[in-house]
Amino acid sequence: MSRAGNDSGRVRKVPDYSPRFLTFAKQGVVRPLIHGVIMRVKSVGRELVPQTGPLIMAGNHASWLDGPLVVAECPRLVRCLTKVELYGGKLGTFLYLIGQIPIDRGRPDRTALHASLAELEAGGAIGMFPEGTRGTGELDAVHDGVAWLAVRSGAKVVPVACLGTAVALPKGAKFPKRTPVTVVFGEPFEITMPDNPRSRTALKAVSEEIRVHLVEHLAAARARYG
Repeated sequence: MSRAGNDSGRVRKVPDYSPRFLTFAKQGVVRPLIHGVIMRVKSVGRELVPQTGPLIMAGNHASWLDGPLVVAECPRLVRCLTKVELYGGKLGTFLYLIGQIPIDRGRPDRTALHASLAELEAGGAIGMFPEGTRGTGELDAVHDGVAWLAVRSGAKVVPVACLGTAVALPKGAKFPKRTPVTVVFGEPFEITMPDNPRSRTALKAVSEEIRVHLVEHLAAARARYG
């Protein structure tokens, strides 16, 4: 699918069997395979993730591994915003089947945001990396999409720190190294709801509030788990 392709039907309905399949696959196949064979992964703070209610899982983004690991390690089902460039061939079909949401990062993608909002309004969990693309993972800046979703849905935000993923799978590498990787889930927090939620200035203030929480969580995770 091209990045500038037609938005009509781009976000497909998740098959009815997908949640059951994904739950079984995560617990019975994916996590044991990742932990025991492919990588050296440790997840921390899974007990902090609420089992019900709308959630936005937001984290730093330094490697292609970050999204798959958040989906695999989170104790509940998560639909991640995933770059539209991956939605081609067998990989694209697989991503649709497990409910991931394609997003065009080259423009404000209302289709992806509204699909995410619908999931949150239904009590689901959305995973996103508000930096927008892989980079240093230092959360120097975040896009306003995360603020828009938090304001419109009232969902809590769960900060997630992905440590060691850039070393395990640097840009250009095809297979991950067996170096230590830690996924750290933090305490969920609620944003300060602005008086005028449609104001761009208000959204930028909420974005900054979320960014500060994520930076603090990332620093704490690094200090404790390296």
